[in-house]
This record gives sequence, structure tokens and C-alpha cells, in this order.
Amino acid sequence: MKVFLGGTVNGSKWRSLVKEKLTINYFDPVVSNWTDAAYERELSERRYCDYVLYVLTPKMTGFYAVAEVTDDSYHRPDRTIYCYLPTDGGDKFTKEQIEEFEYLGKTVTSNGGIWLSSLEEVITFLNSAKTSKSLEQSTHYDAFISYGRQESQHFADSISNGLNNQGFSVFRDLNEIPLIVESEEFILKSILHSDNFIYIISPNTVRSEYCNKELGFAIKYNKRIIPVVHNRLGKDIQYLDDIVAKKQIIEIRKAHEHLDEVISEIKKVLETDREYLKSHTEYLFRAKNWDFNGRKQADLLYGSERKSAIAWLKNKSEHLVPLHLQKEYVEASKKMSVFYLPILWLNKKTHNFTHLKWFDKTVLVISLINPIAMSAQIPALLNLKENGVNSNDDGGVSLTMWVMLFGIHVTLVLASIKDKDLRLFLSAGISGIVSSTIILILLFS
Repeated sequence: MKVFLGGTVNGSKWRSLVKEKLTINYFDPVVSNWTDAAYERELSERRYCDYVLYVLTPKMTGFYAVAEVTDDSYHRPDRTIYCYLPTDGGDKFTKEQIEEFEYLGKTVTSNGGIWLSSLEEVITFLNSAKTSKSLEQSTHYDAFISYGRQESQHFADSISNGLNNQGFSVFRDLNEIPLIVESEEFILKSILHSDNFIYIISPNTVRSEYCNKELGFAIKYNKRIIPVVHNRLGKDIQYLDDIVAKKQIIEIRKAHEHLDEVISEIKKVLETDREYLKSHTEYLFRAKNWDFNGRKQADLLYGSERKSAIAWLKNKSEHLVPLHLQKEYVEASKKMSVFYLPILWLNKKTHNFTHLKWFDKTVLVISLINPIAMSAQIPALLNLKENGVNSNDDGGVSLTMWVMLFGIHVTLVLASIKDKDLRLFLSAGISGIVSSTIILILLFS
């Protein structure tokens, strides 16, 4: 989870106040030396962050930030957070300005964005929002819209807004051209996480290198393709992909004038086998991760998820069939080793604890205690009594050392459960049992 800290600069201290209390990652665009590289980084972060926050204060000197929050509330409403502060370091907004910012807040809200009234609300929202978004998977979309910007920008916007208003989650790329390599990767990942691929047909679209790349990716991963004619192709019909040409194409005369009809036809398709396609997207994502990570058992399905996947594999849809990779993934989950079941069960039960932000740091700190634990044995071996460490006259064994080692082993067990690392789990678990046994012997001997 990451937030872009946009809004007023000009000596305002609001960013420092927010950063001190955030428990999620953030990007601060304020730099001492403004360069082209800094500008490109800002554009990239603004685009990829989970939320874009705009805090406007009386220290603002222009209206660029107002334009930014307005634009994002129209194009990225689910990621836009707006907040204005009436006062800032002795400066105040006038009554008329406050009325304008109140109106802006209502506009942001009506567009689907989030309007918060104070920095405390902003901090609380962002710190709690991290639990509502998956840490393992990007946002899920009902559909991805591919279109030629030169001809179909407004048409695609209208289709997207119409479907969003009816409860569908739709992704469309708003950049004129990819700014960096990661931009293309982001687009392809968005297609991967979309159940459907809406292909707006126009001469500009079928000739576009980027639209063809998007279409090829959707075909490769067996996305349901919904072709919609915006402008007739004429002589450009030769550029229409053969797979698209064989599909049922939504074609309504003067589509831009009959948007309600077009949206209604698309909606019918989106609602057909909707749950099946949603599962197709989920299992595709998981199967790709499994394959990319070396097909580890730790990435396989377990429990009710495995049962659901097996049932899904048996179902059929007239629109698409499972990919070979998905079948392999589900079959591998069915054949999972029985030795992995305990660690997967424990991973599920301890997830809320082991995925806290401070957990990994705590594991690192405790693991560094190991040398200290060993040093506690030295006085015992020398039959000394220093700093509250008692020697054991029988065998020179330090109780303190074994207690510390036991704590380390427990920590490693929790870390292995989080990472689903069976070898570490068995090693740390057995070592923990040995340590606890020795502690009990020392206590009762």
C-alpha cells in the first residue's frame, strides 16, 4: 500500500505531520533540485500509487493542485483523496475561498473520490486502508477497455463511466504514450486482472501498435473479448485481428449517439458467466505466480480454496476454457504433500499477526540476539556468577542461554509459517522442542 502526497508545498508542514504517523509507504514529490528525472518519477508515482492524496492549504500560490485533484477525481475516483485545511501556520483561507473548496469537495465526492476534513482523518483512513486491499494481488476489474486515443477517447470514457455507474469496475489507460517501461508492464498486468477485454473498433485502434499489443496479451491469456464498433473500418478491415473478426461484435449504428444501447449490450455480456470469469482471473494470477516462483508447494491452493478451484475446473463456459497452466495449477494443488498441510493451516490462522508491518523487523532483531545467547553460556562454563547469570555446577549449562535460544526458535517458526517454508519450519520447530526440553530439565533438576 502506497500513497502519493500531492497538494500544497510552499513551506507548508502538513507532509511532515502526515509522514510521522503513516504506517504505510508513501511518495513525497517535494525535492530540493527539480529535474526532468524528478518530473518523470513524480508522474510515475502518481500513476502507480494505490492512493493519490491532495491536501490544499492557505500557503498555496496557484491553482495547479486544484486542477490535479479535479482531473484525478474524474479519471481515478477510486484512488483520489481530497482534503483542505482552513488554516496553515498563521495563514487562513477567506470565507469565499472556503466556499470554493467546499464546492470542490462535493465535486470530488460526486465523482466517486474521497473527501476528508482533517489530517487526522487522512491518517486514520490511510492506515486502516492497508487491510482492505490485497497485498498479493492488484485491483480486480470487470473489464479492460482498449481503444485508439485519436478517434475513440471520448467514446471509451463514456462507455467506462456508464459501466462504472452500473456497478462494474472498468480500467482504461489514460496516458497519451507510455512514459517508462514499467508503464507497459502496468497495462499488461491490468489486463491480467480483468475478467473481460472490451475492444473498441476503429481505424485508429486496429492500426495502433499499443492496442495490438494489448489485444495479443488478452488473447494469450484467454480473456473474454468483447468487440464494440465505434467507427467503421472501411479499407482498414484488413487490419482487424482474425480472432476478433470471428467473435460476436457489438455494432450499433451511430454508436456515439446511442451510448445507452451500446452500454446495455456490453452489460449483458459482462453479466453472463460473471462468477466463472472472475474465478478464471483469480486462478490465472495465482497460477502465474506459482509458475514464476518455481512451482513451489507454498503457492498452491489449500482448504476451501482448493475445493472451489476443483469445482471451477469441472464447470464449463461457452465463452472460454481454462488455460493449460491453470489446469496444472489446480491438479498440483490436488496432489499437495500432506506434510505441507499443517504449515498452510497455521499460515492462515496467524496471517493477521505475521503480516503486521513490524513483524519482519522484530524477527530480524531477535535473530541478532543469537550471539548474545551464546555469550551467556561463557560464565556458566567458567563456573562464574556475573550480571545475574547463574552457572550450573553439574554441567556448565546456562539457563539464560537456553531461554533466549527458545525465543529465537519460536520467532523463526513464526517466520517460516509466514513464508510457508517447510524446511525452516521443521528445523526451527525441532530446535525449539529440544530447547524447551532442556529448559524443563534445568528447572526441575
